[in-house]
Amino acid sequence: MAGWLKKLFSPSQGRGQTPTVDLPPLTDADFEFLLAQLLQGISRGWQPDRLEVFIADLGIRGKVTAWEAWLERYSTQILAQAQPPQQQQVGTRLLYISNAFKNSPKLQRFARAFGDTGQKLVTGRGKIAIEIWEYAGADQLAEQEVAPENTPTSAQPQEIPPEVAEPVTTPEAEMMVEPLPETPETLNPEASEPPTQEAPEEFTQETTEIRETTIEDTPPTIEALFQAGLTKADQGDFAGAIAAWDEVIELNPTIAAVWHNRGSAFGRLKQYDQALESLKQAILLAPDNVLIWRDHSYVLMALEQWQAALKSWNTTIELQEDLTEAWYQRGLTLEQLNKLENAQINYRRVLHLAPDFVQAQERLEAIETVLNAPSSPLPTDPWAE
Repeated sequence: MAGWLKKLFSPSQGRGQTPTVDLPPLTDADFEFLLAQLLQGISRGWQPDRLEVFIADLGIRGKVTAWEAWLERYSTQILAQAQPPQQQQVGTRLLYISNAFKNSPKLQRFARAFGDTGQKLVTGRGKIAIEIWEYAGADQLAEQEVAPENTPTSAQPQEIPPEVAEPVTTPEAEMMVEPLPETPETLNPEASEPPTQEAPEEFTQETTEIRETTIEDTPPTIEALFQAGLTKADQGDFAGAIAAWDEVIELNPTIAAVWHNRGSAFGRLKQYDQALESLKQAILLAPDNVLIWRDHSYVLMALEQWQAALKSWNTTIELQEDLTEAWYQRGLTLEQLNKLENAQINYRRVLHLAPDFVQAQERLEAIETVLNAPSSPLPTDPWAE
């Protein structure tokens, strides 16, 4: 043990001083030993100044980035090898250390590192990536758009992409492919003049002037290109679908369904920046379309723009308050923002709307475990003696 301590701490350093001799980087075993020392010290009443000395004594080898890297490796190993009860036990200890670090203004980043890792182990969820997923229940029926009369019925829902991050297995995500809307331009070729609609300012700055077409030529061209895009999307040729819809946009840039479907296709290709731009255009043209806002929210999650995603889910829910899927995804977004109490409220709302929503129940239980974590080591903690 004495030799190990000499390796961890420089023999020339004083209390709270940075080491003055070169020492090898701390190994994973070293960090585990230091973790045990922290647990033991905190359980015996270490105050913030003592914790600051402990960290300072490690010098540059114990900088916060080194701890963060080790905690990531450590938690990955625990999640892969330990059973849930053991994962939760280790996670609770890390949360205990995090709470102690929070009392020191100098150790706030250490507090976050231990807290985030502890939460990850207690919940067993790891890092939430994106679960772009449509709940296969009543909401799916509520949000289906029925194609108007005389509108081709081949526009079926297209699946879009997701990065599934939850440990549970769920259905793949779906983004709705919108049918081409009924307009005099698309359904009444004999109309004397097609309606004129001013293109959004943002669009006109980025495109060439919309070319004029004859009454006889425009309706079949737009309809044929739109349907060609749907066919290509059905076949998995999303790049081809985008190319077809780009031609539609050249003819008429004011059809929200085209921008929406184009955004969905970019999503399937995981080109989320382009998907976001298309969905923004769709929102400009159809600001009350809940499906567009839903898919816009998903793309922001994929880009890890969590604050923007939260605002987007807020709008989605304002447009359709009983959209269970939106409440669930907003809960996941709030977790990423470390707003666990708010996420808890969202999951409870989900279960009010759909009591058999298993994933929401699991998330709610995991959050409650974190929020109710003890503020002292477990009674059976071997380091508490």
